[in-house]
Amino acid sequence: MDGFARRILALGPGHPRSYHHAMTLKYSRACMVGIMAIPMIPCTQHAQTRAFVVRLGADTFAVERIVRHADTVQGAVARHTPTTTVLRYTLVFNGNGSIASYEEGIFNPDGAPTAPSSDGVSQTGMKMTFVGDSVIREVTQNGARVSRRNAVQGVTLPVVAGMSPYAQEIAVQAAMRQKATGFSTYSFALGQNAPNTFDVRVIGTDSAELMFAQGFRRGYRFDRQGHLLHGDASNTTVRLQMTPTVDADVDAIARAWGAKEARGEGMGMPSTRDSVVAIIGDARVSIDYGRPAKRGRVIWGKLVPFDTVWRLGANSPTRLTTDKALQLGNTTIPAGSYSVWLVPSAGQSYLLVNRQIQGWVGVPMHDPAQDVAKIPVRKHSGPPAGEERFRILVDKGVLMMLWDDGGFDVSIQSKPDGKKNAPEPWALKYIDLRIGIDPIAQVLKGPRVS
Repeated sequence: MDGFARRILALGPGHPRSYHHAMTLKYSRACMVGIMAIPMIPCTQHAQTRAFVVRLGADTFAVERIVRHADTVQGAVARHTPTTTVLRYTLVFNGNGSIASYEEGIFNPDGAPTAPSSDGVSQTGMKMTFVGDSVIREVTQNGARVSRRNAVQGVTLPVVAGMSPYAQEIAVQAAMRQKATGFSTYSFALGQNAPNTFDVRVIGTDSAELMFAQGFRRGYRFDRQGHLLHGDASNTTVRLQMTPTVDADVDAIARAWGAKEARGEGMGMPSTRDSVVAIIGDARVSIDYGRPAKRGRVIWGKLVPFDTVWRLGANSPTRLTTDKALQLGNTTIPAGSYSVWLVPSAGQSYLLVNRQIQGWVGVPMHDPAQDVAKIPVRKHSGPPAGEERFRILVDKGVLMMLWDDGGFDVSIQSKPDGKKNAPEPWALKYIDLRIGIDPIAQVLKGPRVS
C-alpha cells in the first residue's frame, strides 16, 4: 500500500473525502497509465472497482467489492454473521440499464462451497435470467437441475444476499430512474411464487427511502453519478450503516474472520435470543427477548431514542407470559401472554404491556390500541458497569432491564386472589386417622386437638 492509499484510509470510510477523493485520483492515475501504455484504447474501457463496508456499531458486519467492465459486474460480499461466508455473483445489464441475468454462489472462507440448504438446493450455480415479462430461476436440487418461471412487471431485480450495498444502490436507482414508486425482487427460494415488493420514496435530488411493509425505513444518499454515499438502516430492527471505501480484499478479510471463528472469537448472531423464567409467589413467569449488543455505540438517548417506543430488545418483540395475575408496579396484569415495550425518557419512563404477541413479521411495530397497561418504571440505581448485551432479569421482586451503564426497573409480584385457604383433603384425612372421629364435625365444632 503506497503513501497515498494510507493517507486516504486514515481519513476513515465515513469521511466525505475518503471515497470521492480516492476515486478521482485513482481513476485519473489509471487513465494516465492507460493513455501512456496503450494510447489507442479509450480510458472508459478500464474496469471500475468499488467497495463498501457495512457496520453494526463498531463491528464490521460485511464488506463488498465489485468490478464493473462494460455491462458486466462481478461482485463478492463477505458476511461476518452468523458465520463467515462469501457470496460471489455476476450481474449482466441490458443496454437500457435493466438486468439481463444474475448468477451467484456461496462459499466458505477457504473457498469451498457451503453445504446445500435444508431442501437440498446447492448453494452454487444458481442463475436468474430476465426475458421479456418473465424471470427464469435455475438451481440444482438433490443433483437435478430445477427451473421456475415467474411473471415480472415494473422494476424487478434479483435478491443479492449478504446485505449487499451495491444491490440496494441499483434497486433504488432503478426505481428513481424510471420514476417508479417501488420495485420487486425474486430470490432463489423455490417456494417463492410471487415477488417481494418495496416502496421507494424519493427525497430531493440525492436521497431516497426504502419503505418496508412493516413500517420500517432505510435511507440512502447518492452522489451526482448515482453512487451510494451512505445507507442508514437505523430505523429498522437491524441498525446497520453502509458506506463506500477505497477498496477491500474480500478474500483476505473472510479468511481472517474464519480464523477468528475457529478460535471461538466469531461475531455470531448480531442479537442473540434469551429467556428468563421466574417463580414469583404462586405465579410462573417467563420472558422471551432478544439481546442486542452495544458494539461501541451510545445506548440510551441515541441507539435507543428517548420518548420513543422501543421493542425492549431486538428482532421479535419481547414476550411476557404468566399463569397467574401479576402486579407490575401498582398495575394488575391478568394471567396470559403479552408483548412488552419500553418508552425510555430523560424524565419519566414507561413499560407498555400489549395484547399482541405474534412474531417479528406479525407484530413488527407497537400498536397503542392494543395496550393493556402503561406502567411507570424507575431508572435503575446500580446496574453492572458496562453491560455489553441488553439483559432482563428478575431478582428479589424487581424486574430489571439493563444495558450499558443504565437501565430501568419496576416491582413485580403475584397478585393475591383474595380467597382464604380451605383445609386440604390430606390434612382432614390425617386428623381422621389420628383421633378416630368425624373430621368434618370436628372442624365445625372446633375442638382442640393436641
